[in-house]
Amino acid sequence: DGTIDFYNGNVDKKDNFEFSVDVQVKGRTSYKKKLNDKESFDLEIADLKNYSKKDGTLLLLVKFKNDTDEYKIYYLEFLPYNIARFLKSVENSSSKTIRVKLKELKGSEHLEEICRNYQINKDIQKRMNPSDLLNENVTMNSDMVTKFNVWEKDITKFYPEKLVGTYQYIYLMDKDNHPIGVNYSMIFNMSKHLDKPVMTTNKEIIYNDLTYS
Repeated sequence: DGTIDFYNGNVDKKDNFEFSVDVQVKGRTSYKKKLNDKESFDLEIADLKNYSKKDGTLLLLVKFKNDTDEYKIYYLEFLPYNIARFLKSVENSSSKTIRVKLKELKGSEHLEEICRNYQINKDIQKRMNPSDLLNENVTMNSDMVTKFNVWEKDITKFYPEKLVGTYQYIYLMDKDNHPIGVNYSMIFNMSKHLDKPVMTTNKEIIYNDLTYS
């Protein structure tokens, strides 16, 4: 347990520090013949409540195959939105644990992608009122927009259509650019209408005119 620290350049220079992701690591032994691509885990609700106090945690499960050197690492992002959903699902339960599903972690580049996207969404979600995290009754008007953010290692190769089939945190923003609603959904279709996206000074590409379903 601890943190994964991210730096922009030399890790020996404090000025290059970007952010830390809180991590909890669980280890288990598997007696199956084959380690799966996904795993289920019984998480203590007390842990879930502690994650909430820190605005989120990245859970890593290390599954070791019995009597061998073979293992796989699985992950699950506990962001404020996810935590609120899980806690709501057990609010009338006497159980002390909740079963969660984790996906396989596929190397260091995959971990960086997970952590950087995690941090982007954490920064947005912790700005939200807790009551808005699960607010499904927000009515959209002309002053509001929907928005989502995705980190890409090679930004020159990014195009919106590659997000089709992925799950994203989609935010409803008010006229002051404050998030007032969030949903976690798979994107089924997407197209852009701009001839050229906007490139900002901090190397962000912004598509202001997207249609998605």
